[in-house]
Amino acid sequence: MIQGTVLTAYISIASSYAAFHAASGQQGRAVGQINLGVVVSLVVIIPLGLSLSPWLGWQNILLLLAVLCFVLVPITRHAIPIRHRVTMHTTISDALLKPHFILHLLLSLLVFTSMFVSYSYISPWLLQLAGITTNRIGVALFIFALAGLAGNEFASRLVEKKPLQTTVYITLLLGLVLLLLSQYAAPSAPAFLLFVFWGVAHMAAFVACQVRVTAAAPDAPALAAALNISVCNLGIALGSFVGAKIIANYGLAALGPGSAATGLIALLLSAILACVQYQSSRATSL
Repeated sequence: MIQGTVLTAYISIASSYAAFHAASGQQGRAVGQINLGVVVSLVVIIPLGLSLSPWLGWQNILLLLAVLCFVLVPITRHAIPIRHRVTMHTTISDALLKPHFILHLLLSLLVFTSMFVSYSYISPWLLQLAGITTNRIGVALFIFALAGLAGNEFASRLVEKKPLQTTVYITLLLGLVLLLLSQYAAPSAPAFLLFVFWGVAHMAAFVACQVRVTAAAPDAPALAAALNISVCNLGIALGSFVGAKIIANYGLAALGPGSAATGLIALLLSAILACVQYQSSRATSL
């Protein structure tokens, strides 16, 4: 709970800082660079931790990560000096009272729920359905994260100009890939290709949701980023819970359709949000 609280503050501050200092039209790429830390952790830290845990134990792995955090404190302080304060005029109540902003948060909740219905159980999925041996789980996650690098870059370039559409594209890709993976789970070339696209869509969703919600509240980017991280964390918890229920009642193979069903709800909400934004823009122009 403490870690989740700190993470919300950290990501919101880092994202808003990067977007504030980015050149015009480059805010999406700046937030994507912040999100690159998540991708690097998947590419390097998680496979390394899995490989070392049999010898070091998970307690010592966490201890090493804690030491790394303390080392990074002075480095971060030196690399990012405090130049000036940024005053945000919009209050919490102002942001929460905007219907389109609330819908954006709800969309992030649904997208992350859809993502983590399946991703929460990627290890047992790889072991029991894809036929990956235990000692190759780290390699599979490494490939997944490498694909995520491409997804992060794709979303960073597209989301600045088309935030809602980018979210729709990613949700469609994720749902389609997970549906097909439920049919091609056995080791094969199609299954490998689908697994790669799963990694692309999964990581692209992080930056797409963060930039989209931040753009929906331009007067309070840090607040928007913090609220988005909070609802995304809730989506992770909800997705894990739904995934557990699906496994208990229908088995691991049903995780793909479960993710796709949640993604379909997210797509319906996207259509509603697009209508709300269109009506709002018309009212403004009139």
